Amino acid sequence: MKTQTLATQSAPIVIRKLETLRSFLSFDESGSVTLAKGSEIKVDELSALMVAEVDGVSSSTLRFVGLAIAAKMLPDVQIGTAEKPEYEKAYDYVLRKTDEHCKTKQSFQNMKGMIECAILAAKLNANKKPGEKLVNAFSVKEGIGPMRKLGIISESGELVQPNSQNPILLALKNATPVNAMREVIREAKADANKKAIESRSRIARRLLLW
Repeated sequence: MKTQTLATQSAPIVIRKLETLRSFLSFDESGSVTLAKGSEIKVDELSALMVAEVDGVSSSTLRFVGLAIAAKMLPDVQIGTAEKPEYEKAYDYVLRKTDEHCKTKQSFQNMKGMIECAILAAKLNANKKPGEKLVNAFSVKEGIGPMRKLGIISESGELVQPNSQNPILLALKNATPVNAMREVIREAKADANKKAIESRSRIARRLLLW
């Protein structure tokens, strides 16, 4: 959330119309969300917006992910009673409520799986200058598996080799579109296989000479 934090849950829960809530929000091309100054949205309203992105006719994975990431910046939500207060991370609360209320569970799981990709995209976009093309989470999704195997990205999604000259990472940094990313990955795999074969051939030749 770039300007204003969302408000935490208050009781009783009253969820305003989605059109009203959407009027407070703006999204950039990467899905990052900004809340209008002076506005607030409660966590249950945030969940309602995310349900609409899962089940809606004009749903958007990037908007869903942007809202989920915004929830990470919120304070914990009180879910217990006044006598016995319990708390839950706002991000976990919002995803749990979205899962409970959405109708298309597979779509929810698919969108949820994009959150890690969007977080990495946001990190890659952090040093972008105004006007530069932003990295798309869907492009990250194409490359995250191969980069994880190469140790460029950790299992937890952290970029552990940010200065790597690996062509997949370089293509991502250059905001390469999804289809072009697939071609970059194919070429990188072919090049890696070629080098592996050449390496095995060199080892075999040395063994024969020995």
